Amino acid sequence: MSITFRGEPLKLEKKDYCLVSKDGGKTLVCINRFNFHPTTYANFKIAPGEDLCHSYSFRSIASYITGCYNNKTDNLPHLINALFLYDADKNSYLYLNSSYYKSISKQILSDYDDVADAYSDLKSTGSDTILACNNLLFILNNALTNLRPGKSAINRSIREVCDPISAHYDPARKYFVIDDYNEGFRMSVLAKTAPCDEARPAFYTAYDTNGDPYIYSSDNKTALPAASGAACNLPVYANYRGTIYQLT
Repeated sequence: MSITFRGEPLKLEKKDYCLVSKDGGKTLVCINRFNFHPTTYANFKIAPGEDLCHSYSFRSIASYITGCYNNKTDNLPHLINALFLYDADKNSYLYLNSSYYKSISKQILSDYDDVADAYSDLKSTGSDTILACNNLLFILNNALTNLRPGKSAINRSIREVCDPISAHYDPARKYFVIDDYNEGFRMSVLAKTAPCDEARPAFYTAYDTNGDPYIYSSDNKTALPAASGAACNLPVYANYRGTIYQLT
């Protein structure tokens, strides 16, 4: 099956693969990361000092795919819907709650069709499974509803864990909570369906020099926390439709 992405054939060569097989094809591992497709940047206004940031990181997406492959578990529809903010139970496109994502909804729907084709190819008999996994990862890396501009300094310090939207510390409950409607859906689904520990949403947290709990997010007003180095092992929760889900 010929896979396309944004109107052009997706032709990954083996030298470009981020996911490769080991042990005679029994195990799939991630050895690299894809760059964003040039057209992805065109959908965002990125100011000086900003990066294009994943909410659910590239490494987490790759771990979800390899976890499904290695454990022979097909949770991939949950991954796709979480990244594209589609609530299958409610048949609801949650990104329409965002005025910005709504403005690029035509591209989001087109990308969803492309990722649906990539998933169908992966499931089809006789497909090149390793290529199909890389095609799926490539498209999901460019999922617009999992991306946003954010402060580059803190995004680069986050590296391979999640970069949550609208996360703050609740002193009464003594945990961090993600209040953004879309992000609450995404993270709660991924936490419940992750096929391996490496794919579960993970976050960087610390105490700053004032002793206040801090969760790393490129949306934070300060560029970086004045971290004291003290570990912060407080849990992180997500709020979706009024239900609180524990993520860590």
